[in-house]
Amino acid sequence: MAASTPRLEQIDRILDDGIVLPPIRDVLMQLERLFADPDATPAQYAARIQQDAMLADAMFRVANSPLFNLSRARVEALQKAVVLLGNRNIMAIARSECLRQALSDSSNTALMEILWQRQSRIAEHMLAAQHALRPAGVRPDLTYLLGIFHDCGVALIARQQPEYGQVFFGPAGWPDLPSLDAACGFDHALVGERLARNWKLPDEVALATLNHHRVGLSDQPDTVRRLVALLQLGTHLFHLNDGGVRSERDEIEIDWPEQRDWATDCLELDAERLARLEEMAISCGPDAA
Repeated sequence: MAASTPRLEQIDRILDDGIVLPPIRDVLMQLERLFADPDATPAQYAARIQQDAMLADAMFRVANSPLFNLSRARVEALQKAVVLLGNRNIMAIARSECLRQALSDSSNTALMEILWQRQSRIAEHMLAAQHALRPAGVRPDLTYLLGIFHDCGVALIARQQPEYGQVFFGPAGWPDLPSLDAACGFDHALVGERLARNWKLPDEVALATLNHHRVGLSDQPDTVRRLVALLQLGTHLFHLNDGGVRSERDEIEIDWPEQRDWATDCLELDAERLARLEEMAISCGPDAA
């Protein structure tokens, strides 16, 4: 119990500093209830999703993309998209879209755009690597959720502390987040974990969000370790080809040199396969994998 005290104090600090966790939207709560019902049908999912235009659009966008390896004829009917995606992937997409809407902030529009596009692209690179490597115990929905959620603590801190968000527009571009946290007295990974648990995300995603800058992770389950390694690899691939997300400034890659040996060992990724993934990321982006 004593070992957890510093972490509990950090959680209290988050609440004391007024960092507000956004509530779960009604549409997501209704889908969560469907997900908990083993007898729920695709028609029931489709009926609820079609009432939210942005959510329905997100389902079509993913079903008609290579993100979840759905390289088939274009999907035009929502119920067919629901069947093809499957319940877990539906929930990952719904949580992602609802998070994007929840983090919308008129006072921080530029930062939210940078953050969301960056996390979306990292999620795509993670999925491409996951499809290529097939790490044991790592499902595509977990991969996608971690890619989307891992830095959401940045948005919540910046909403409460504007000076934190201003750092992202300095000459260095995307900052060294652990160093920024230490300087400002925050912990974006812990804030992100709090949001993940508040939104009832899978435990593996919450733990990976909390630990995503670490290496080793001997205290974590294998699935969490592989998810974190996949995120670190996906972030590295993002730096090689960011799809024009940060076209005005180059982003300095800070963490990969320290993460590389551990992450590749965790994913059983040899130098030759890593080089192939890097080459595909540079030449074609995540869709190539």
